[in-house]
Amino acid sequence: MANLIQNSTLNDWQHVRYFTDQEGKTGTIEAPAHWEFVYIPKESDPNKIPQSLHRDNGFVISAGYRKWEAGYQQSNLQLKAGTRYQLKARLKADVNFPGGQAPDLTAITWRFTVESDDEILHQDWAMTTHQQAKQTEDFYYIFDAEEGMTVSITFWARSFYAGNDCDFWLYDISLIPVEKTNAIVDKLGTPSIVTTTEEIAADVIETALNKVETTIPVVNERSLNDVKLTIEEIDMIAGALRSLGVSSSDSNVSNGLNKLAEVLERLK
Repeated sequence: MANLIQNSTLNDWQHVRYFTDQEGKTGTIEAPAHWEFVYIPKESDPNKIPQSLHRDNGFVISAGYRKWEAGYQQSNLQLKAGTRYQLKARLKADVNFPGGQAPDLTAITWRFTVESDDEILHQDWAMTTHQQAKQTEDFYYIFDAEEGMTVSITFWARSFYAGNDCDFWLYDISLIPVEKTNAIVDKLGTPSIVTTTEEIAADVIETALNKVETTIPVVNERSLNDVKLTIEEIDMIAGALRSLGVSSSDSNVSNGLNKLAEVLERLK
């Protein structure tokens, strides 16, 4: 199925800016075409943030010995109502710990977020599924779009403490529609309410007949001419009957409903 992401392999980069932290260290922010590098400062120094650097295959979030949270965002993605989508990132957390410290697999975590104008899905933070870091792996997030909408998606990564040196590699990000299963997934938006022509017609008839019943006294041997209906009510009921006739697969039912509509219209 078609990938909705533009530049899924994060190439065709451009320079965004340089930054300098309070220690005088300079860093670089580059971004792939169609993507924005986003970050949330986690240190007292607002410029102690990770770098975003292009590579021959993908991009690297480079962060040495600092707390950080950053990622790549793509906006203006069009989702279809009632469709299940799968986000997938191919990644590697190349993380090192100083001084012979034992590797902490919980140190580097990641997740997707999906945001519309009205709400945002926050996936739980995840860690590597391998027994050690520095492994290339695929990461997934599946959700339902309950209505048609425009969204932005962001792949986030983070280190919740400063005691490591990490090059976080991103090789590919995809967003594709997938077949629905019985799995329970997060949902974005409100389900569309689909009303058939038959349901509409039946509702109109019920409303009209309820109104008529309140005007008819309980007297035997009354004809249709004795029922006080306005021309508008007759047209409404006749139109509903014809709509039911069109939607019926039984020709006898269809003919009968149309004939009843004709009889009602003679009352005008």
